Amino acid sequence: MTFPASPTVGQRHGPVDGRVYRWSGYAWEFDAGVDRTIRCLIVGGGGGSGAGVINQGGGGGGAGGGVVDSQLVAALGQSYTVTVGAGGSASGRGSASQFGTFVAVGGGQGGSSASAGGPGAGGVGGSGGGGGSTSTAGAGGGAVIALVQGNAGGAGNSSGSRAGGGGGAGVAGGAGDSSAAGSGGDGVESTVPAVAAYYAGGGGGGSRTHSAGTGGQGGGANGRATSGTGIAAAANTGGGAGGGANSTGAAGGSGVVVLRFSADLTISVGAGLTSSSESSGGYTVVTITAGTGTVSWS
Repeated sequence: MTFPASPTVGQRHGPVDGRVYRWSGYAWEFDAGVDRTIRCLIVGGGGGSGAGVINQGGGGGGAGGGVVDSQLVAALGQSYTVTVGAGGSASGRGSASQFGTFVAVGGGQGGSSASAGGPGAGGVGGSGGGGGSTSTAGAGGGAVIALVQGNAGGAGNSSGSRAGGGGGAGVAGGAGDSSAAGSGGDGVESTVPAVAAYYAGGGGGGSRTHSAGTGGQGGGANGRATSGTGIAAAANTGGGAGGGANSTGAAGGSGVVVLRFSADLTISVGAGLTSSSESSGGYTVVTITAGTGTVSWS
């Protein structure tokens, strides 16, 4: 074996044949005590909101699916694929995020009113999009229940201009009613980041004649009231966009991948990924905000 010359105390080397060694000050010793557990937060891109033209409201975008606090034991030197999903364009579904074998599905798009050429119902995704306001169809979109990553969007009001809110990772989207558009469902809190935060909130529904729905906690955007394009969701939250009022929808928030691991491990982040790193109580927390590439640990 070839070890680095002039090492410092505590310096680690490897893996060599699957083992990592640490310089004690006088010898390279097998390091058997390093915790290789990787906690991860993975949030898919949020859904874009729907269009509501000719005195109608568009449905709020569904939140991206969330793998909120899972973990794996890293094999040192092995590469793991990472992808951060983009938010859906106006009336478009969000893209999936990935870390290794974990995949967080993109959020469903908000439904557009029939007068905007849309199907009325919100789209299916990690969480479902809210239904557009229309006199013919306005059912909320369903979540991808099989993956247990989110909730359904709320239905649009069938007798007025009040659209449904997008589903959130923690709570279903609200339905439009006689007085207001539906609010987006709240997301869920994660303690994987250095500072605990909510992610994957649904977007509020738009309304032409009444109050718009509020965005769900975790990046969901408010719906638009009276008139105007939908409101885009915040980046790297997986939030759904707020529905438009008498206008087009907006883009959902991009997803995020956050990895927390022992400070004794060293991560290598591939060139295709945009990331930042910080220390937190003996751990390293790496937040990956864009791109596709690989990570590995030594």
